[in-house]
Amino acid sequence: MSAEAFFEVLKLALMPKRAVFRKRVTFAFAVLDGGAFVLDTQAPELIEKGYRSGCDVSILCNTLTLREIALGRFDPDAPRPHHFFRWGGDREALAILSRALSGGRSMLAVRAQSTP
Repeated sequence: MSAEAFFEVLKLALMPKRAVFRKRVTFAFAVLDGGAFVLDTQAPELIEKGYRSGCDVSILCNTLTLREIALGRFDPDAPRPHHFFRWGGDREALAILSRALSGGRSMLAVRAQSTP
């Protein structure tokens, strides 16, 4: 899964849950093998390409880790070989994103349900 595909799936998974983010929260993703993306919960376009400093959370990762997140199999406390995931910033903001993505189904299952 490419970084672009991951963020498209992420956008589809989060659009119906935007109300979970009671305040504006921003996440900067630097994907080592896939580019940079910003998730801004209050922006008209939820996800945009590029990097923005000053976000609430900054995440450095690789596409393998994004793929595992999309499949609901990534455990940041016990990463598998070749996973890369480092973050810094507001712990509560990251927890809110994690809660928004949880719910028993992978992001790919959500994506499959939303396509005709």
